[in-house]
Amino acid sequence: MPNLTIKDIARISGCSVSTISRVINDRPDVRPETKEHVLKVMREAGFVPNTNARQLKIQQSRSVVFVVKGTRNLFFASSTAAGVSGACPVQQVYYLNFKPEQDQDWQDLAAEYTKETGVPVTVVTAASGQYETTLMSEMEKSEAPTLFQVNGPVGLANWKDYCLDLSDSKLYGELTQ
Repeated sequence: MPNLTIKDIARISGCSVSTISRVINDRPDVRPETKEHVLKVMREAGFVPNTNARQLKIQQSRSVVFVVKGTRNLFFASSTAAGVSGACPVQQVYYLNFKPEQDQDWQDLAAEYTKETGVPVTVVTAASGQYETTLMSEMEKSEAPTLFQVNGPVGLANWKDYCLDLSDSKLYGELTQ
């Protein structure tokens, strides 16, 4: 069943839409057996919660995308993390890296930034050739990446709903000087 909604899952499971929502949001006010039943129905139906719908409902997004040419500029990474932590109420940074060969550089930068600012930075590196699959999976989690990369115009088209226009921001000004 393509494009299932929580209403479809409610109908299939025999539960209310609000119960399905509470299960998706991992709320504690759902009986364990009900939660298990709903999760089973969701798995069997191939249901994936729509993060965009959730963000529209709560009117906030927890993700910021920076589209840049190249990833070797470690100054960019430092400025990006600093810009995000200064511009948003971010108490931690979760960066999903797509280049396994650069993992150690990102880990070192994360440790240095955490040491300097006190803001914990977690770097997760997707396996070679698995970035898009990993990104889709991670974006469905309640603690989705704070920072991630998109792969050119095609990647941007796929992830445009998660993008934030920063052209009027201080960060943008620093990157374009």
